[in-house]
Amino acid sequence: MNVKGLYLCRRYALKLMLRLDKGDIINIASIADKNAIPNASLYCATKHAVLGMTGALMLEVRNHNIRVSSISPGSVNTNFFDESENILTSDRNTILASEDIANAVWFIAKSRADFNEIEVRPANPVQSK
Repeated sequence: MNVKGLYLCRRYALKLMLRLDKGDIINIASIADKNAIPNASLYCATKHAVLGMTGALMLEVRNHNIRVSSISPGSVNTNFFDESENILTSDRNTILASEDIANAVWFIAKSRADFNEIEVRPANPVQSK
């Protein structure tokens, strides 16, 4: 769903943005797009696809005043950790909150600068077993 959802949202939103000749697309990737996670090869592959689609789309639409960026967060306190046996989850207070990612989206949207990719990492990340 990481890639299909991104594709469908882009497909429909981009039509309006091209007509208006402006817009912002901010995709959520993961640090797993560059850093492998044991027993999560499919997840890593889909997040790498998100990064690739972001970069290609940025080049395709930048002449239409449309900015395309991605955020690659580290460990975020979500149900991802409930379902993963290969990641320690003893202290959820040491990882990012969903609000941290929302703030990064807000930062990109409000900025006048172009961002291709931003990494957001927790100060004390969850470690693999």
